[in-house]
Amino acid sequence: FKQKTAYEISLGLVGSEMCIRDSNIIMMPAFIVTWISGLSMVHYIGLDTWLFMKIFFVLLLTIYHFICRKWLLDFANDNNKIKSKFFRITNEIPAFILILIIILVVFKP
Repeated sequence: FKQKTAYEISLGLVGSEMCIRDSNIIMMPAFIVTWISGLSMVHYIGLDTWLFMKIFFVLLLTIYHFICRKWLLDFANDNNKIKSKFFRITNEIPAFILILIIILVVFKP
């Protein structure tokens, strides 16, 4: 049994419904701003090797984002067939990719 917060009760949101709402309000706008700022960097700086590699990793994060969104919808519809250990492992993927992106931006190989 999971205790609901007052906010969840007031909106009538539980579990995956709240995650979907947060995804639409927070993650999608951040996703759009990230791509717009990245493409504007290409326009102003040009396509250096480090920037090309950074865009590649951001593309991987974009793919990961949409895969996670599918998993979230599976949870919402009670269609999840994946074990929790898988999610604990795949949860580390964006952190690893973000570390690579930071290294590329700082050192510009």
